[in-house]
Amino acid sequence: MRLKNRLFFFIVIMSGIFQPWPCLSADLCSRINISTISDMAGLDLTKALIVSKKQIQDPDLCQVILKIPGRYIPCYVSDNSVILGHLYRDGQNISQHGISEIKKSVFAIKTADLNKVTAFSYRSSIGAAAERRNLYLITDPLCTYCHEIEPQLRDMADKYNLQVNMILYSVHGSHGTEKCIEAVCRNFSFSDYINDDWRKKEPGKHDCDKGRLLIENTRKTISEIGIESVPMFILDDGRSITGADLIALEILVSQKKRIESGLNGRDLYTEGSE
Repeated sequence: MRLKNRLFFFIVIMSGIFQPWPCLSADLCSRINISTISDMAGLDLTKALIVSKKQIQDPDLCQVILKIPGRYIPCYVSDNSVILGHLYRDGQNISQHGISEIKKSVFAIKTADLNKVTAFSYRSSIGAAAERRNLYLITDPLCTYCHEIEPQLRDMADKYNLQVNMILYSVHGSHGTEKCIEAVCRNFSFSDYINDDWRKKEPGKHDCDKGRLLIENTRKTISEIGIESVPMFILDDGRSITGADLIALEILVSQKKRIESGLNGRDLYTEGSE
């Protein structure tokens, strides 16, 4: 629907859900909790957490970001209704900005956990070690978009003094999980992994406790921090990019033109993800 100031509601989870609710006070957000939203929407939200509440104007709504295992869901609550979905104003995704700020904070404090589930790395030999930055790539052995960019990461790492940490996470079911385990059990290096030959073969006897434990811990970590697709890049300051966009990635790691590019401390979603 079109609203004042070219405001759009784009419902990505479901159609708007409207139910009557007793009038709330002017400080809308202070009166909203999981039960409020659950009762209005008629949904079971026992596994959801409210991670952010923010009053917005025109229209007068409270923006609530819910975290449901593995993902963040925005919703907008008035004194008598709730809408699940993304809010757009003047061509900007207001909801995504809120989610991006949350992710940035979460990613920045979860780097130790990401280090623990790193399968292998490529470290630049150019530049001072003290100035080297960590770039985490969440990737899937069966992800086509991931393969297209992985071989080019070595040059980018050398150019910008990066350590690229590869985290294996399958979005392709059990076959992808077995390939992740195989890569760990075969003690692959970065160079071994980006060689396409091994990916095309069916998993053989490459199974080990070390591989299964690492990939299970990876699955838990990914679920906790809310990553939904691959490839995904996370820089050690918490900024991130979802999608196989090397131009956007280079802007991110070079720390140049962040404001002009629209990054400005937020994450960026690009085409080319699974």
